[in-house]
Amino acid sequence: MLEAAIEGSGLFRRVRVLRETGSTQDAARGAAAGQPGLILTAGVQTGGRGQHGRVWEQGAGLGVAVTYVVGAGDSRRLSMAAGLAALEACDAMLGVGGRLGIKAPNDVVTVGEVGARKKLAGVLIEQGGGVGLIGVGINVGQVAHDFPEALRDTGTSLRMLGSARARVEVLVALTRAMERWLKTGDVDAAWRARVVDSLPAR
Repeated sequence: MLEAAIEGSGLFRRVRVLRETGSTQDAARGAAAGQPGLILTAGVQTGGRGQHGRVWEQGAGLGVAVTYVVGAGDSRRLSMAAGLAALEACDAMLGVGGRLGIKAPNDVVTVGEVGARKKLAGVLIEQGGGVGLIGVGINVGQVAHDFPEALRDTGTSLRMLGSARARVEVLVALTRAMERWLKTGDVDAAWRARVVDSLPAR
């Protein structure tokens, strides 16, 4: 399905699917060999990185862990475009508008009172070797006990929000949205329209 999603794509030409990896960012950097156009995803991610050095692990079949390799560019713009793409994909899976927003710079969170918001997806932008790496993690099938105890009060998943959509459907929706937002000339206004107040630090 993912190969079909990039048919005719102007940005992505290759797909690599791993059963397990430490970090899709590291695996994609090595597999891309300095060339943009690769999408690398893994069923299990054991040492993924989030913002500020946080760990983003992904258990088997529970979520999306993917890295998109693009040409090097403005990290802020890549961050906004990726956050909007993740938000759009999650919105599509839930089928109800207005329930999600972006915690700056690019986390997807539930909308509500600040202390009650929960994180659904995150983005990590890295650059080097002539390419940009856009890492995205989306919680899809988790229930509360699948999260580490420290994150059970602040994390959520599409399943916990009422979606029964499969992980591959989320990945396809994300990929199509990613291409669209990366090609959009001005993402700043769209990003600002969906930003909500920050969650407390954790």
